Amino acid sequence: MSTLTDSMMLSHRKARLDDLPWLIRTYAAGSAGAAREVLSPDGQVDAAYIQAFQQIDQNPDHYLMIVQKAAKVQSTKGQTTEPVATCHLTFLPYIVYHATPRLLVEAVHVASLHRSQGIGVWMLKTIENLGRQTWGDSQPFMIELTTNMQRERAQAFYVRQGFTPSHIGMKKWVNGA
Repeated sequence: MSTLTDSMMLSHRKARLDDLPWLIRTYAAGSAGAAREVLSPDGQVDAAYIQAFQQIDQNPDHYLMIVQKAAKVQSTKGQTTEPVATCHLTFLPYIVYHATPRLLVEAVHVASLHRSQGIGVWMLKTIENLGRQTWGDSQPFMIELTTNMQRERAQAFYVRQGFTPSHIGMKKWVNGA
């Protein structure tokens, strides 16, 4: 596995509405998302995605993260960046585990051209730091991550990063889907 090079710098920011086409394409590129994510041929985003984005964006307990890669060399227009990864974070107060808060991590995707470059490791360290910024260095908190059962390489990666496969998640569709 190669690691981040000196010519690549990463940063994160809150997703913007104009990120939606990239997000949907990135989700659809994954094995689990190919059949469920839809972007029109002309790049138009369905209204349901826009509504969901606005709800996430307006809720301070949610952070839809865009990870950007910036080249060290600047163009005449300034620093050039491109989105390379994303995840959806939800900051949750909790009663169980003696009121230990949780940071729920979902929809983790690194764009296929940028995998195996250390970006996933960087994201997980950044997520942990965001938890510390939210709850402080002395407050214990749990990072809970979900991943599709079909994503065996991703599961192995998370285990290498210290996550434990401890639960079985279940879903039930209500009113269709």
